[in-house]
Amino acid sequence: PASMLDTFRRNIAPPSDLHPADWAAKHVFVENSERSDRFDPEQTRLWRKVMGCYADYETKHMVCILPTGAGKSTFFEAINCWIPAVSPGSVLYASQTNPDAELWGETRLMKALRKCKPLDHLWPSNLRNAVRRDAIIWPHMFMVLGGANRSNFQEKSITYGMGDEAWTWKPRGMVKEWLARSHNRENRKFVLVSQAGEVAG
Repeated sequence: PASMLDTFRRNIAPPSDLHPADWAAKHVFVENSERSDRFDPEQTRLWRKVMGCYADYETKHMVCILPTGAGKSTFFEAINCWIPAVSPGSVLYASQTNPDAELWGETRLMKALRKCKPLDHLWPSNLRNAVRRDAIIWPHMFMVLGGANRSNFQEKSITYGMGDEAWTWKPRGMVKEWLARSHNRENRKFVLVSQAGEVAG
């Protein structure tokens, strides 16, 4: 049957060798953007180097300090589509509070994931149990969204850490706890994105 043949082809196909930004330009649609309904590397050129680090084995940690309107949400949408499709690994996205993270997931991330064609065959069959406001349990990995707090940073072991608006994280020491969630994986990628502000710890 054609469906079995398609599955076989997908399973033996090598990972995409496109730069993550070019892959996103081909496959990612973004929500609530004033610039374009698709991810456009030319509109967000400053993110190209950061996204390239996800295909660079040597880079483990990235820190991006940027002003409002610099495309932070668009970057997170794009790279979180690329990860399950090209380089799977458990993800923890942390924002200021649980409601902040869940709102972004509901209004931005989930819509981008749904429109990303390379992910069509990866959606869990039992969506009610596997897709929630604060998590997606893919067949091959998970994504968790939450606030930057000790409760969310405990008992999770992740490959990809994504910290948003880190200058708002309280109390001090949250960044250290967040970084510890990698358990020093060799393939870890942790990115901390923020406006300028107080030291987060």
